[in-house]
Amino acid sequence: MGVSPHDAPWPATRQAFRCAPQNILARPNGVKYPCDVMSSANVDPTSAAARLRRERERAETRQRILDAAREMFVAEGYEGTTMRAIARRIAYTPTAIYHHFASKEALLQELCDEDFGALGRALHQIGSVPDPVERVTLLGTAYVEFGLAQPMHYRFM
Repeated sequence: MGVSPHDAPWPATRQAFRCAPQNILARPNGVKYPCDVMSSANVDPTSAAARLRRERERAETRQRILDAAREMFVAEGYEGTTMRAIARRIAYTPTAIYHHFASKEALLQELCDEDFGALGRALHQIGSVPDPVERVTLLGTAYVEFGLAQPMHYRFM
């Protein structure tokens, strides 16, 4: 019978790859091998750069989900929008969306927090204007400007 790669010691030429100690696998015969899956770029997966990239990608994915959900809630309404439809819109699996949001209700709550928070920040500065007539005028102007600058947010709210 032939020898399986898992039955023979790891080739010395592969030792050039770095592998964190937690990724060393012990085989039944007691010989330890570097992890089965290694990056061809020889990058430590726990490096700061890799962590930052994963965080950035996660934030971008989360924002794509929020943007698609906002558009669909506006077009289809809350009842007419499903997590599967949102996933289909952004070419993700429904499971991927559930990694970011536990439910449709949680997704809606996040959108409300984000959009009403943005409107609140836009109007907050005006609250310190001492003249009430000028303050109301500025509030109305800021509200319209917010709607023009963020039409989908405005329609969602």
